[in-house]
Parts: sequence; C-alpha cells; structure tokens
Amino acid sequence: MKKLTISILCTALLSACVQMPNSDSAGSTPRPAFKDSAIGLATVGSLIILMDVKRQKTQETLKTQTSSQGISKYQARLSAIDAVKSNLVSYSSGQLSLGDKISLVNATSDIVKSKLPDYGDIIATLSTLSQVLITAQHQAKAAAAAANQ
Repeated sequence: MKKLTISILCTALLSACVQMPNSDSAGSTPRPAFKDSAIGLATVGSLIILMDVKRQKTQETLKTQTSSQGISKYQARLSAIDAVKSNLVSYSSGQLSLGDKISLVNATSDIVKSKLPDYGDIIATLSTLSQVLITAQHQAKAAAAAANQ
C-alpha cells in the first residue's frame, strides 16, 4: 500500500509538471525544463535514495545466505542496483541532452524490469519519468517547428 501511495504521488507530481504552461500570458520567462525543475530533480534524487535503501536491504539478505545459489542471486541483484544507481547519478549530473536522458531512463527501466522485477514502484516511477521526458521532447520539437514557420 505504501509503494502504491508513493507511486501515485510521484505520478501526480510529474503530471502536474507536464501540464504547467510553458510561460504565463504576460510573456515572461518560460518555466524551467523538467530536468531543471525541483520536481524533476527530486524524483531522480528520491530514486537514488530508494536504491540506496534497497541496496542495504539486499546486502543484509546476502549476509544471511548460505547456499551458493542464494549468494549468486543477491550478488547479481546488488550489481543491478549499482547499475541503476549509476544511471540515475548520470541523469542528475546535468551533462546529458534530453534525448540522452530518455535513452538512459529507458535503459535503466529495462535493467530494473529484467534484473529487479519485484521493484514495481521503481518501474512505475521510471516509466512515468520516461513519458514526461518524451512529452517534453515532443513539445520542444513542436515549438522548434512553429518557430521555423
């Protein structure tokens, strides 16, 4: 229930961010891009923290494993968690273009789906983030096309 609540809250906040107008009617400065907004950075920051928590829990579980199969399973999970966390840190660095961020989020989502399928809350948040970024990309293309006319 707690995971569902968090996922719904993240989705609502991200949806609200997308639905905000690009600028007000007075023609002042446009709103910041999602990657620069507090909600965008908070979403990725929250995912990084969540991955740290999940990593700690996985490490604790790994310590209790006695069979080689169990140890191997949880070591693979730790590797996947580290890969996801690394991708999220790269995302939040501010060095990537919008297209690169979309690719990175999709790749990260694929890692979680294949290696950590029980992390539904993270999968849902990454999916929402991907949709927000794709929407932003479409809006940027539409704005560029309108400016060229």
